[in-house]
Amino acid sequence: MGNRVELQNSFALIRLLFDWEQSISGAWHKKTYRFIFRKTYELIREQLGSSVANSWRHHFYAAILLTHWILPYATATAFLLLSKTNKNKGLQGRTTWFSSVLMAPQNMHELTTAIRRDRQASSSIEQWRIIELIDAYQQQGLRLGRNVKEGQSISYFRLGFFQSGTTLVPDYEKGLPLPLKTVKEIQGKTLDELDCYIQEQFNSGIFVASEARALAIQTPIRSIRQENSSSRGRQRHDR
Repeated sequence: MGNRVELQNSFALIRLLFDWEQSISGAWHKKTYRFIFRKTYELIREQLGSSVANSWRHHFYAAILLTHWILPYATATAFLLLSKTNKNKGLQGRTTWFSSVLMAPQNMHELTTAIRRDRQASSSIEQWRIIELIDAYQQQGLRLGRNVKEGQSISYFRLGFFQSGTTLVPDYEKGLPLPLKTVKEIQGKTLDELDCYIQEQFNSGIFVASEARALAIQTPIRSIRQENSSSRGRQRHDR
């Protein structure tokens, strides 16, 4: 955990990580996952119109909020920010990550536990399609819509920390996010294999619109995880 922070809202951080309309500089705005995300949005807009594309983008952000309880703390100039260093105080620079915490009457751990209990009562399989997952949390009372009233809960997702003197001490959600079915289906596939997978789903006639949106959401998510892993590897090598 670092000792400084600029953003406090999880949604604002997610937008900074993905949205090309954000004002950022440096090389990290050219990362692969950002390119995939923007091209996916543009393809949807060209084929289905701006309204559908904007709805898809909002569902993407909602999926990140619900399934990623730890996020890289980026700034306008750095993708993985290092905390301050001070040799006199023995402070070493460390990669800064923040947990995303739901500051509401119920936290994500409690809501997720309730969803798991309901799913287990009707099915022994606990793998979720993204649209199903969003609907499940909305049934628990989260408001994740695009406008201010319908998306009220989005503002309750905060970067988890509290101040202790001059140090930021992390707060976090207990437990684990719900597992996504799409992750298992595309895990380990190359981009060429992923293209074939998508085509097979369409040809089989079972790839409905909601699953197309789910896969479009998951592909950039997989890419950012690869970016994070590569960045950590480079940092270890530099040290």
